[in-house]
Amino acid sequence: VGRHLRLLISLFFRLLYPCYWPSSIWNFIVSCLEAIICTIQGLVSSTWIKLRKPKGK
Repeated sequence: VGRHLRLLISLFFRLLYPCYWPSSIWNFIVSCLEAIICTIQGLVSSTWIKLRKPKGK
């Protein structure tokens, strides 16, 4: 499992169980933003690699 997917899975389980919620709402917001940014970064980089690949003839 990639790093981006691990962040999203852990975020999902944190939302399911309130006992695992961070004590500070700021930490929760930062972890949400980190998961979103990492996911977007992974999508952009995979798209970029696909676009840069030369098409075989």
